[in-house]
Amino acid sequence: MKRLCLILTILWAATSAAEAQESKKLVYEGRVVNTKGIPIKDVFVGTIKSGTSANTGVDGIFRLELPAEGDSVVVSKRGLTDYRAYLLPGFDIVFILGEGGSSWLPYVEYRDKMKETSQVYLDQGLKFLSEEGGQDYNKAFACFFRSACMENAQAAYQLGRMYEEGLWATQDYPKAIDWYKKAKNVAKASTRLGILYEEGKGVEQDYKKAISYYLKATGLGDKEEAAKRAENMYAQNLVEREVENDRIFDIPEEAAQFPGDVYAWVSRNVHYPPKCQQYGIQGRVMVQFIINKDGSVTDVKVLRAPDPALAAEGKRLVSTMPKWKPATQGNKPVRMRFVMPVMFRLN
Repeated sequence: MKRLCLILTILWAATSAAEAQESKKLVYEGRVVNTKGIPIKDVFVGTIKSGTSANTGVDGIFRLELPAEGDSVVVSKRGLTDYRAYLLPGFDIVFILGEGGSSWLPYVEYRDKMKETSQVYLDQGLKFLSEEGGQDYNKAFACFFRSACMENAQAAYQLGRMYEEGLWATQDYPKAIDWYKKAKNVAKASTRLGILYEEGKGVEQDYKKAISYYLKATGLGDKEEAAKRAENMYAQNLVEREVENDRIFDIPEEAAQFPGDVYAWVSRNVHYPPKCQQYGIQGRVMVQFIINKDGSVTDVKVLRAPDPALAAEGKRLVSTMPKWKPATQGNKPVRMRFVMPVMFRLN
C-alpha cells in the first residue's frame, strides 16, 4: 500500500481575553496538507477530553476549541489514525501522520522548508496569469491557492485580486477581502482593502477602516495610490486627519533602537517558568508593544506563545525594558509599534 502522509499544521488563533476567561477554552485554527504542501479536505480532527471535532475544508483548514490546559488530538483520513497527546495551547506544530508512525516539528520550520516550493507555485501562477502563459485563469488560481496555503502573502494577494476582478469565477468581494487580509505586509493588498471599505464593496462602507488600510499601505511602501487616496479622503472631510501626536508608525523613517544589545539584555533578565522547564516546553513568544516618543515601552501584548506561562513571562520581561531611542519621522520623535520574539529554549 502506497504510503500516505498527512501533515497537520496546528495554528493558534486565541479568542479575546474575556472570552477565554469565560469559556476557559482557546480556538485553534489548523491546516492539513500532504508532504508537498497541498491541502487535503475531509480530514477528521477531534479531541479526546473535550469531545469537539471538525473536518478540514477544501483549503485543508479546520477550527476547533481546546481546553485551556491542553488536550489530545486525533486525526483520521482513509483508515489512517494517529494522535498527539497533550497538545499545549498556542503550541504551533506540524504533525506528520503516516503508516510508518508519526513525528512533528515546529510550524515555523515547516513554513521555512516550504518557502522555495511556494515561490515556485507563485511564479507559475503569475505566468498563467500573463499573456505569455496563455492567460489560463484556472491554472493560475490553482497555483496561487497552493502557494497561499504555504503562507505566501504575495499569492494570497493574487487570489484576492482574482476574486475582486472575477478572473477565475464570479466576482466575489467578500472572498477577495478575506484573501487580502491574509496577504499581510503586502502594500497593494492593504490599498485594495482600503478601496473596498471606502466604496462599500463586499462590506459595509467604513471610512475609518479605509483610511487605516491606506496608512498601512503607505507605511509598507505604496507612496502613490494609497497616499493619494488618503489625502483625498482628508480633503473631502470623510475622516478627520489623525493627530500626529497619537499616530503609531509601523515603519517610520528611522526605527526605534534599544540602548545596547537587546538579546543580551533578554538573556540576562528572562526567568524561565519552572513548570515549563519540568515539562520541556519551549519555543518563541511573539510580543507586540508601543515605543513612545520618550522611548518608554507601553501597550505590551502577546501575539503568540507556546504556553500561557511563557506568554506571561514574555509580557513581564518586555514591560520591564529600559527606555529605547525613539523612532523618528521627518527628524521628529514618533510612536512606533514593535514586534519582538522572545525565545525560550532548553539546553
